[in-house]
Amino acid sequence: MHERCAQLLRHHEHRLTELQNALKTSPLSAHDALTVLFRRPMDGHQISFAIGEAVAHLNYLWHQGIAKRERHENVWKFSLA
Repeated sequence: MHERCAQLLRHHEHRLTELQNALKTSPLSAHDALTVLFRRPMDGHQISFAIGEAVAHLNYLWHQGIAKRERHENVWKFSLA
């Protein structure tokens, strides 16, 4: 169990780094972040879970002060702080 928890932490740290690198280029919505976090085709059911994951990652970066967020036409967009 400890090894699996360590694997999950490494996985999320890697994804957070990739997301930060993408935020250097342009602001991202949760929908925009899907292509950064997930590299395979997804069906509608999988996309709904993936959006939740993207929101969680972006909000984590925001709460850590790494990212900032602004509303653009009723959509939250995140960029580096």
